[in-house]
Amino acid sequence: MSRFWAWGLLVVGAAGVAGCHVISPEHLKNKPAEALAATPVSRAVDVEDDALSMAADGMAAGDDAAAAKHLARHVKAFPDQLVFRNQLAELEFKLGKYADAQTHFAKFDEAAAGSARLLGQRIHCHTRLMEIAQAREDGFAEKLHRAVGLHLIAGEVQSKHDDPAALSPDAEKLWCRAAAELKAAGELRPEDARCAWYQHVVWTKLDQPRPAEKALRTAAANAAFSPLPPGEEREMRAALASSEYRAAK
Repeated sequence: MSRFWAWGLLVVGAAGVAGCHVISPEHLKNKPAEALAATPVSRAVDVEDDALSMAADGMAAGDDAAAAKHLARHVKAFPDQLVFRNQLAELEFKLGKYADAQTHFAKFDEAAAGSARLLGQRIHCHTRLMEIAQAREDGFAEKLHRAVGLHLIAGEVQSKHDDPAALSPDAEKLWCRAAAELKAAGELRPEDARCAWYQHVVWTKLDQPRPAEKALRTAAANAAFSPLPPGEEREMRAALASSEYRAAK
């Protein structure tokens, strides 16, 4: 594989994550300018030229380990460039470096939360996290990430329903499956706040206020011992402050 085509894989992969248009050879010559748009000019360009060029060289040589090493250097310098973090996670997953892959998939998912444009990549992240859990024989994490993935897919299905005010039967089935996975996960680790939080989210989607409120209280009680990611923590606090929750207390 030539460096030209290795750059193509890096940039087209980045476009796939970011939802960008098709990349032309001219883009490849200039390297991924979109990913560098928010980067200071001086040291940043030197680091980008060095690390990404060496990552491309590694891919051109079929050396995924070298490519991952240099791409990790770039991601460390520019942690907000999600397109490259996602690619790094994929390389590490391919190499069997599950702990590192898990870290980067989780960080990508956290940063991409709330972005409709990156929904497909978030679903992919939870699929990979589920596969990592399977490889590690971690039944709890496997069920949790399967449930979150099902929840995200259900949301996408619901968004395409003819009547947005009515629950899509297909989305309902997916949320019911997610609820079953979360119930099983909660039995394995009842002290986990994230599992309880997603139980609240799913039961709310299914218009089941009593189990939703119970799960929200459990999530709030468990959060002191198993903290949620910042975005989910903010959502939980907003739910706790809502008039519906206060009225139900």
